[in-house]
This record gives sequence, C-alpha cells and structure tokens, in this order.
Amino acid sequence: MMCNEEVTWAKDEVAYNVFRAKYAKDDMESPAVFCQRVASICDDSIRDKVESLLASGTFFFGGRTMYLAGRKNEINAAGSNCYVVPIEDDTIEAIYEANKHMARIFSKGGGVGTDISILRPRNAKVNNAAKSSTGAVSFLDLFNETGNVISQHGRRGATMVSIDCSHPDIEELLDTKMKGDRLQSMNVSIKFTDEFMTAVDCDKPYTLKFDVKSTGEHIEKTIKAREFFKKFCECQWNWGDPGALFIDEFNDYNLLSGYDDFHILTTNPCAELPLGAWGSCNLGSINLAKFVDMYTGKFCWDDFANTVHVAVRALNDALDYSYDKQPYEENRKYIRDWRPIGLGVFGYADMLVELGLEYGSDKALEFTRKLFHRLTNEAVKASSLLCHDYFNTFGEYDYDKTADSKFFQSLDDDTKKCVKEHGLLNGQIISIAPTGSISLLAGRYTGGCEPIYKLYYERTTHKLEEQGKTFRVFSHSIEDLLVRNELSMDTSAEDIKKMFPYVIESHDVEPIRRILTQATMQKYVDNSISSTVNLPESATPDDIFAIYDAAWQTGCKGITVFRDNCARGNILGLSKKEEKPTILHDSLKPERRGDIGTLVGKTYTQVMGDGTKLYITVNWKDDKLFEIFVNSERHKDEVDGITRLISLSMRCGVSIDAIIKQLFKLNADSVGFAVGMTLNDAYTLDSHEPIVQEVEVEERPREMECPECHSKNVKLSGHCWQCDSCGASGCAV
Repeated sequence: MMCNEEVTWAKDEVAYNVFRAKYAKDDMESPAVFCQRVASICDDSIRDKVESLLASGTFFFGGRTMYLAGRKNEINAAGSNCYVVPIEDDTIEAIYEANKHMARIFSKGGGVGTDISILRPRNAKVNNAAKSSTGAVSFLDLFNETGNVISQHGRRGATMVSIDCSHPDIEELLDTKMKGDRLQSMNVSIKFTDEFMTAVDCDKPYTLKFDVKSTGEHIEKTIKAREFFKKFCECQWNWGDPGALFIDEFNDYNLLSGYDDFHILTTNPCAELPLGAWGSCNLGSINLAKFVDMYTGKFCWDDFANTVHVAVRALNDALDYSYDKQPYEENRKYIRDWRPIGLGVFGYADMLVELGLEYGSDKALEFTRKLFHRLTNEAVKASSLLCHDYFNTFGEYDYDKTADSKFFQSLDDDTKKCVKEHGLLNGQIISIAPTGSISLLAGRYTGGCEPIYKLYYERTTHKLEEQGKTFRVFSHSIEDLLVRNELSMDTSAEDIKKMFPYVIESHDVEPIRRILTQATMQKYVDNSISSTVNLPESATPDDIFAIYDAAWQTGCKGITVFRDNCARGNILGLSKKEEKPTILHDSLKPERRGDIGTLVGKTYTQVMGDGTKLYITVNWKDDKLFEIFVNSERHKDEVDGITRLISLSMRCGVSIDAIIKQLFKLNADSVGFAVGMTLNDAYTLDSHEPIVQEVEVEERPREMECPECHSKNVKLSGHCWQCDSCGASGCAV
C-alpha cells in the first residue's frame, strides 16, 4: 500500500483541502487510498501506472469519474462530466421532455448542453389557444430554473444553451442578457457561421430565416451583421456573456467530419467538447509541468508520450466503468457509436515558466506547436493500438470516412498508417477543459491552457487568523522558481517579474498573443478548447470585437472574454462585493472578519477534566467581544464547531451574557464549559492586551467572491469560475 508521503500533493495545504472537500470518499479516506480507489477502475496492465500518476499529480480523471470510482454500488451517479440533450421537435411536449432529461442528468452530477435553434421564433403561428409563439428565448427561463433547483452538492447544475446565428430570435437573446437579471445560472452561446462572420467583416446585411414545419410559415428578417456583432460585444463587455461558437470550424475540423451521420448539436457547459444529440464524455488531463526536468530544464518527451498512451487507455477504462450508469439508453448508444473521450492538459503556464518561456511569445508558440502536435499524434496512435486489446473499433468506424477528415489529414504519416492498419477506438479524443479543481488538487497548478492569473494571493487559516496574519499562496511554478533561486517568499510580484522577464500574469498577456496561443493548440485539437481572455476594466467593446474577429480569423472554434469589474452579477453562482457594505450591529446579520483591519485580544489557557489544554483567544473590536478562537491538541471537531458558532453569535450582536449562560449549562468537563469560563473572564476584563496586528484589506469594487468561502481569489477559466482559496468551481473538472 502506498503511504501518504508518496502522494506528493497531499503535503500541499490547498491541494489537501480540495481533496477533502471534493474528492475524498469520506473523512477517513487518505490520499493514498483515494489513489488506489480511483486507479481500481483501470485494467490490470496499467493500474499501477495510473495509481502512480494520480499520486504524483501527473494525471487526473475528471471530477465525476474520481467521485464515482470504486463506488458504483453505493452512488447512483454517472461518471461522465458532460452531456448534450436535444430538443427533438418544435413542440411543447418535446421542450418539457428535454427539460425532464436535463433534470435527470443534473441529479446524476453531469453538466448539460442543449440547443434551442429548433424552436420557432416569437410571434410565429401556433395551433393552440395562444395563437402565436412566445419564442425560443422564452424557454430559457425554464432551463435556467431547472439548473437552479437540481443541486449537485450545493452547486447549481451547469448548463449551456446555444442558438444558430440565423435564428430570428438572436436579437431578443441579446436584449435578455443585457438586462442582467435573467439566465444567471447558464452559459449562452451563439453559433456563428463563416457566412455571418464574413458579413460582419464586410459590413453586409444578413438574413435571419426560420421555417415552421407544423404550420408551413416561412419567417425572414434582415439585420445589419456588423451592428448586431457590435451589440454582441457590448453585451460581452458588460455581462461576460453570451459566448461565440464558430460552428463551421467545429463541423469541418474534427476526426468525424467525414461521417454524414455525425452532427454536432452544441457543446458542454465549458465549451471544450462539441457533441451530437445524447452525447456524453469522460474527461481527464495531463499535468504538463511534470515533464520539465528540474535539473536540466528540458522537456521529457518520451515520458510525456508514454503518459499519453496510459491516459488514453485509462479514459477508455473509465468510459466502460460508468457505461451502465449512464442516464439513458441514448447516451449508451452514443458511446457505442462514437466512443468519445476528452484528453486534455493543465499546468501549461507553469510548464512555460519552468522552461523559461514567456506565455504567448514566438518561442512559446513554437514549443506549443511541437507539444500539441506530439500530444495528438500519440493520442490517436494510442487509440488505434487499443483496438487490438478491445477487439473492436468505435461502432461507426470507417477508415475511408475517417481519412476524409481534414483533421486526420493533418496527422503524421506513421499515425495515419497505424489507424489504417488497426482502426480507431475513439471518434473524439482531445479536449482542453478548464480543470479548475484538479489543477489545484495536483498542487496549485494553472488550469487548462490558461496563463498564470496571479503570481500569488494572500490567504489565512483558522490558526493564523487569531494573529491577524496571512501567508502567500504561489502558483506552483513561481514557488519553485523562488526556491531554486534561494529567494524569499516575501519577494513582491514586481521584483519577481524584473528578475525573471519571462514570468507574466494573465492581464499582462496581449490579447492577440492569447488568441495565437489558442489557435496554435486548436490546429492539433480535434474537439475544442475552453479558454478565457481576461481583460482589464479599461477594455472597450471595440477591443472585444477585435478579439472575437481575430479568434475566428485564426481558426479558433470559440473563445470567451471577461472584463474585470463588469456587471456580471451572480452569474454562475458568484456574488460581488459591494463597495462599502453596511454593518448592522445588534442584528442577525454577522459582521464579516475580512472587513476588519485591527483587533485587540488576549489568549487564555484552560484545562479540561481529561487534562487537555485549551488555548483560547478572545478578540475585541471597539471594546465589544467580537470573536473567539480555540486551539487544542484534541477534540478538534468539537472545538471548531463551538468556536465558529460562538463567533458567529458575537458578530450578529447576540448578548454575551446569554452566550455564557448557555455554555455554563454544559458539563463542567466539556469544551463548551471551558470556553464559557474564558468568555466570563474576558467579559469582565478592563483592559485588553493588543496581540493582533493590522491587516490591510484590499477593496476592489464589484469584485467577485466565492459563494462557498467568500474569498476574492476568484477567476474565470473558460466558461467556468474557480476559487484558488478553497478549490470551489463552477465545473466538475
């Protein structure tokens, strides 16, 4: 059995907390047992290798797979991260049937994408009492609320809804998003065609069309394409939504583009995975930073290739493991027909730092081209060679149809030869997901293909909070850089950048360099890439227009833009900090610890009946008891629970007399009684010894906060949000 010391990420506090919060089977499961449990779903031939990759943080399955692994008989959940649910017809019955399917998938832990392009536009004729339709957009409220009410461990069900750019209701969609108070639990994207984008660039009119099959009605409406796209960019500037999917690039550049029976309907919520109706996918990602030799600074290509082969086999094993747990037979048929997997990466920006390459630079782009070329060719070869072990290919496999694909034609000759000889086990293979949670689980690595958001952020713990202290949490590569160069962990971000010019944060990356990075990767990714261009508050709608146009011109399949301090509100479950929150003392609204600069306090020692020593710190604010912290070598859970409840009561203005009276009713040998004794002493104390230093709290108006821990270390990654403090995220990977 592997010991905890061998699980390298278990030594990292942030990683360990993410493990406990999201992936541990129960409070008793150790990181080593977790690695064994997850690896147990794999074939004997690779099980030990997968366990080792998990323990070192080199490869992780998607969150749903790791949650379900080894627990099929106790959890009624699917191992797939993402699904696409079709609306089969332009009828009320079909709409509500699709909504039912979405609810079922949410309940099993999956995210859902759907497309409303099949639904007739507003004011179209209907054969019922209403006489005219409320339109496709009106039903988004239904899907939005379903995502709200079907909870997944407190997280809203993740939803993507798309609509064709030719649909007459696209203007209403923008108007709805611009209001900002609707559709806050879903991502919305418009599927733009090359024809539409050409009309935008040439400033030409574009005709919206819809044929209502049940009534024979033909609807047309001509708009100015460029004016609409400018309005689209203004909506992005203000709300960070809707997104853009360049649907022709999706359809024309993938392994299955030669198959007439394969039709991309929409994407998963994070937009890295285009799927047909009833499609689902198991995801997994490789940590690129792990392949840079710490002594030579060189990339270990052979180790990387071997890991890709193991990962492809592991993802196929995961696909089979959760096959019978899929919500519907249609999902299982899609798996049989196309056998999609989504192998991705994370730690890309950390890898560049380890190599001494600036994100987006010409040298970084050239290395990225070489890296992703190798990734895809090895993954396709791995999928091909597995046909021998599985005695099969994906159900609809046909070599001639595969060979018709432009993507297949871009592969190396030896890869194409391998496929021609052995076949292909998977019709979809490479997807670059945001990896919000698993990148933290591995030990504070950057997610997906994103740049380093910040070199570090300030964090506190329950133990340090009593001293008013914080500590810096660095991106993994930056911490390595400081350690190797024997530099202080107090080195400022500005000084780090001066000493190491190739170190760069996301806001310092020129947008065109972000786009060129994604475009370079996309050439070797058969599915898509979840990616967000983070912009400063000063960015304009014209800047966003230029970004989207460049993304289309360079062959990206889609891209997301997010501007700091935009009016995104509670989208995806995030809240925004008011500029100056009103503190209501002597009420039931608690005063927040993070808004306090200076506290004074005193530490007491109490001894329980069993001999356990309690070190109890009481803090005052403005001569009022404000909070309490208790440290002890035993009774940790009991201590933490009592501490939090008492501090919450204090911050809500509950009478200290009332709190003490309740605690004195407990057994004299209990933790609560000991805390009551201390509070009684503190309550009568005339003077307080200052023991807590001033903490500067950075105030940034309209700043996003994590809904779970209220940390402000929140960023957008692809279509998902991620908290770097507690590991919470809006996606499952």
